[in-house]
Order: sequence, then C-alpha cells, then structure tokens
Amino acid sequence: MKIEEDKIPLLLEIAAKQNKTTVPRMMSKDRTRFVVEARIMCYKILRDSGFTFASIGAYFDKHHSSVLHNLRQHERNYLSFNYYQETFDSIIY
Repeated sequence: MKIEEDKIPLLLEIAAKQNKTTVPRMMSKDRTRFVVEARIMCYKILRDSGFTFASIGAYFDKHHSSVLHNLRQHERNYLSFNYYQETFDSIIY
C-alpha cells in the first residue's frame, strides 16, 4: 500500500480508529501503549511508501533515530503479538 503525502491525514485517522485512540494523541508525546503502537504502524506504512526517516520524524515531531528504533520495534511486535498483527493488517487492507 503506497501512501501519497496528501493522504497522510487519512492514514492517521484510520490508524487512530483501529487502535482506539485519536489523531491528536498520536501526534502528542503520549507514551501510552496503544498510542505508541498506532504511531509505529504509521511509521511502517510511511516508510514502505518511500518516505525517509527524517521526513517521517519531521511529520510527527520526532527525531529520525526514534523512527528507526520504532520500526525495529514494529518487527518484534508484528512477530510476537497477534492483536498487533491483526490491527496492522486491518489498517493495510
């Protein structure tokens, strides 16, 4: 699934809804588990769409190294937790 820059707000809405949170909470510094996981899922989709770590970080007001770290966390979560995998797949499809 490729995301264009003008479709990022729609991606955020879908990810927030699937993770039972809101876009403002995702964009904040909130570190609640499901908020962080929603943010990480967006990072993964944007990275797969060709966005750079720096551009993703800039959009979320995070450092590019935080994006890199969270993408590694995505891989672990996806392989370890069924609910995470189901939620991520529902955002993709």
